[in-house]
Amino acid sequence: MKVAHILSPFSRHLVNASYLFGAKSSLLVFAFVSNVIVSRYLGPSGIGSLSFSVNTIALFIPLAALGLDVLLVKQLAESKDKALVTVKTCFFLKLFAGALVQLLIVTFFLRSNTSPELKLLIIISSFALPLDSLSVFNSYNEAYLNTRTIFKSEVLSGLFSASAKVLSAIANILFLVGKYSYNDSTIRYDVSTKDFKV
Repeated sequence: MKVAHILSPFSRHLVNASYLFGAKSSLLVFAFVSNVIVSRYLGPSGIGSLSFSVNTIALFIPLAALGLDVLLVKQLAESKDKALVTVKTCFFLKLFAGALVQLLIVTFFLRSNTSPELKLLIIISSFALPLDSLSVFNSYNEAYLNTRTIFKSEVLSGLFSASAKVLSAIANILFLVGKYSYNDSTIRYDVSTKDFKV
């Protein structure tokens, strides 16, 4: 009887830890696969442009987050009766701040003297700023140790992130097709030179 009492909390923690480990592992797998696909199609200069745009936007995510993630977990732990109001307020604050920062970044880069390809990648990557407001639901689940829900949200966010990378690579390729297309010429992609041929 005593052994079952000891193993019960241990097995619960083991299950919770395995869910969290599975979530982080799936994120790494999705990131690896999407990076392989994207770098295969974009080539060195294209992946450099994509990395520049993603990392530029990543610099502004803490500004758009307003430090609300830590505050949210603290508030949820202190007052469970106002949890829904706290989550809604943090969500809309982060959404508004993310959209505002996105607007400023896109406006700055559209007026800058960068290549149109880089501008397109910055615009696509900047949607991470308002979408970061969805992390409040992850903070809510962390506060109440809902590991199954955390696992599902991490897997879905990993799939979304990987598909966004692949879509931005496709958008880059479509941009290059539009750039190199004239009249009724046939365009083909030369794998050896990583460029489009007419």
